[in-house]
Amino acid sequence: MTRVQYDRNSWIIDGKRLFILSAAVHYFRLPRAEWAEVLDKSKEAGCNCIETYVPWNWHEEEEGRWDFSGDKDLGAFLDLCAERGLYVIVRPGPYICAEWDMGGLPYWLERKPGMQYRTLNREFLRYVDLYWDRLVPIVLPRLFSKSGTVIMVQVENEFQALGKPDKAYMEYLRDGLKERGIDVPLVTCYGAVDGAVEFRNFWSHAEEHARTLEERFAGQPKGVLEFWIGWFEQWGGPRADQKTASQVERKTYELIREGFTAINYYMFFGGTNFGHWGGRTIGEHTFMTTSYDYDAALDEYLRPTAKYKALKLVHDFVRWMEPLLTENADSTAFIPLGKHSAAKKKSGPQGTILFIHNDDTERLNGMLDLQKFGIECPPQEDTDSLQAEALRENGRQETAASVSGQAQAAKPISPLPYTVEAGAILPVVCGVDIGSIGSGVPVTLEAMTGFTTGFDRGRGTVYHEAGQQSALVLSAGGLRGLEADCPLPQRVHTDEEGRLVFTLFHGKRPQTITVRHGGTELARITVTNRAAVETEAASVPAARGTAPLLTDWQQAGEQDAAKGDSREAEAPLDFTSFGRFSGYLAYEAEVDSAEEAVRTLTLPRIEDPARVYVNGRYAGQTTEIGAAALDIPLRQGSNRLRILVQNMGRYNFTQTLAEPKGLSAMPSLDGVTADLTEGWQVDGAGRVHSLRALPEIEGRIGLYRTLHTGGPFDSGVIVGYGLSRLRVNGRQVVPQLYNETAWNRVEAPYGVADIGSLLREGSNELEFDAQGITHIPKMKLYLYASASQISGWVTSGAADPAGVTDWSPLETKPETGPNAAEMPSVETVPGRDKLPRWFKASFEWEEESGGTDLKHTGGADDTVETGTPDGAKLKITLDGLSKGILWVNGFCLGRYWQIGPQESYKIPVSLLKKRNEVLLYDEEGCHPEGVRLELVSGTST
Repeated sequence: MTRVQYDRNSWIIDGKRLFILSAAVHYFRLPRAEWAEVLDKSKEAGCNCIETYVPWNWHEEEEGRWDFSGDKDLGAFLDLCAERGLYVIVRPGPYICAEWDMGGLPYWLERKPGMQYRTLNREFLRYVDLYWDRLVPIVLPRLFSKSGTVIMVQVENEFQALGKPDKAYMEYLRDGLKERGIDVPLVTCYGAVDGAVEFRNFWSHAEEHARTLEERFAGQPKGVLEFWIGWFEQWGGPRADQKTASQVERKTYELIREGFTAINYYMFFGGTNFGHWGGRTIGEHTFMTTSYDYDAALDEYLRPTAKYKALKLVHDFVRWMEPLLTENADSTAFIPLGKHSAAKKKSGPQGTILFIHNDDTERLNGMLDLQKFGIECPPQEDTDSLQAEALRENGRQETAASVSGQAQAAKPISPLPYTVEAGAILPVVCGVDIGSIGSGVPVTLEAMTGFTTGFDRGRGTVYHEAGQQSALVLSAGGLRGLEADCPLPQRVHTDEEGRLVFTLFHGKRPQTITVRHGGTELARITVTNRAAVETEAASVPAARGTAPLLTDWQQAGEQDAAKGDSREAEAPLDFTSFGRFSGYLAYEAEVDSAEEAVRTLTLPRIEDPARVYVNGRYAGQTTEIGAAALDIPLRQGSNRLRILVQNMGRYNFTQTLAEPKGLSAMPSLDGVTADLTEGWQVDGAGRVHSLRALPEIEGRIGLYRTLHTGGPFDSGVIVGYGLSRLRVNGRQVVPQLYNETAWNRVEAPYGVADIGSLLREGSNELEFDAQGITHIPKMKLYLYASASQISGWVTSGAADPAGVTDWSPLETKPETGPNAAEMPSVETVPGRDKLPRWFKASFEWEEESGGTDLKHTGGADDTVETGTPDGAKLKITLDGLSKGILWVNGFCLGRYWQIGPQESYKIPVSLLKKRNEVLLYDEEGCHPEGVRLELVSGTST
């Protein structure tokens, strides 16, 4: 028998139906030393599965140099999951997105002739095959079919988003996995292929996604492979904490209500983009921060958040109701309850759940009539010998007439009080057996309008918001004489059918209700409030001690490139052409000027922020992307021009992968720029309009404007949005880089286009198709003359810590406050001239005892035991610095850029030893006076 099966209702593992609650945890975004902790906490939250991508480029950074050791030991990660009884969903790509550089594809593929990505391209697939030849043997023995833990393997990732169907490509990948021995179910997400189970990725509109899956993929269970409970952050953007715990709870209940039986929380734990692995997504400046916290259930420091607590309670409920949720339960359409509320019923042999939602901005209080939803108590059955035996065992003297009468229709339960918070969902449970008495008489929860973590042998917890009421109705197979120990303010009465009807008050203190029959305990119910239950769901010891102090500060100027780490060429070399994955490149050239003047430097193709230096002095910076222009001062005669560029990450989600990073076109002097968002007319006549705010004018079919060029300009680049809608002199603009996807093609995606060949001297006619567009935020033209291009460039690696040797101490001054220590003085940092500088400092770390974890310090087997996985976590705050890279003990923590939203940077405790070194490269040479270490509290955030 196939061990992993499925039908339209759910996944079936070894013959047992399973509601999959999966935690997205990327093993490559935290050190190996923390794997066990994050897996344990995921399981404690009720997750039974782990999902992870596999980033090809992380395991083959350079062609043929494979690494599956140490922190990259995928097999060890899967084994840890297996030890904890956690299933695994593996998503090997080859493309993974994941806000990871180039979507997991190796940068060096771009050097291969004829390379095309994510399509049936022979050269691309040749390297994919080599990747899978390395990867699959690691996964194969860990498949569930081989007594391992991997229950699904994904084919590609969100392939439909490309908007370019390539059935043969998807089939090639599918067949390649099968031919190599993958015999567990293959899955896809937004990229269906025959022979794979299709999932969806989303945050909202569960009902629509459920309907799509039912219509297109009958016979498959409904699943969401990326349930986006948080979001990533970008440099210079806001905090991405817009999705609250209460919203996550509601959206999860919506999934359950709509019949989804496989949920993967993306991300359950986000982690960190250590090194230079953070990517870039659609748009001009959407570069990923070093933190990949994702506002997840477990934060970057593995602390449970409010989302963790909320999800743990939902998971407890799902586990309790799993038989109903994973079988062929009947669902109804929405039944209105009021202007802003309605309910949907899910019923099966195991009971009924009524999902009541409240879309109002205020709390909903009401009385629930179960008959309105067709929920009726079953008739009293003939009491069989088992019931009679149970009564005799309890010393009861009822006659046969009193216990063996004909079945009678039970009278309905009177309307019950219920409360639904604003924007929330309440799952009302009805007709569920929670225990039994004697030899089989069921104890039945006839109705409950509070939340619960489930019941086991009659014992359970009912909770709600503090100060609110709920109701609970209990019966025992038609037996009368049920008794309850019910402390105030809890209240109970017995209705005409002998059912106990409780009115519960969820106060500050938990209270226990005991239900008995003839001296035998039938149920024990704890009544409490949500906050109390959530506190039990996630308690973590607080961090101990004080943060270590940074001492022995030293500084160094930027060193010349190491010998051999530079190349001369007519034009600048981008990162791939230079042979460097990421980091920094410096570009230098001689520029002659006939006179002292301020002249415009045009950078016709650049995909990262840059700093410009002239004759050893800072001249300016640009954060323009695609192309850029800035004024620089030149003296008469020869000038030394230097441009410093940090690779901020390649696109991980767009049609255009592998964009050239750094400078990839010859810079030019004396160019001009023009804002093309202004000066447009509908059909070339009438009032002039701006693309930034287009009025509704007859559908906005065609807009026209004239562009006048003159002088020596024969080259031009346009950077902006909607370029595929633009024509110049009757010819279509063809972007070199374009962010179009299947999801934004009707909009106006960002792009870069060379239009030099489309321009003519004098008047140029521009036409823009504005159908369906309300605004274009940017459309900028950069004009320059090829005769003014600067040639003869030296491209060098920069910001390489191995080449820094000329260190000198920083003078220090005492800092005031409780953590007073010697810190570098502002006045003693040389320059203040915005030239790059290096800084380093030391700190002591006392390892705590009482707990073990793997501490990775190098090779595959170079590990030692170190302390307290639940103890203190450490971060470094870089107040006062500008932009750069930081290392601790030689390990690159990542990029930093103090424009927000990230302010502090995680230091994995597993990196630390007794004496430690912090190394900083700051682009502006800003003083490190505000740099400090901080302990991270172990309590939940």
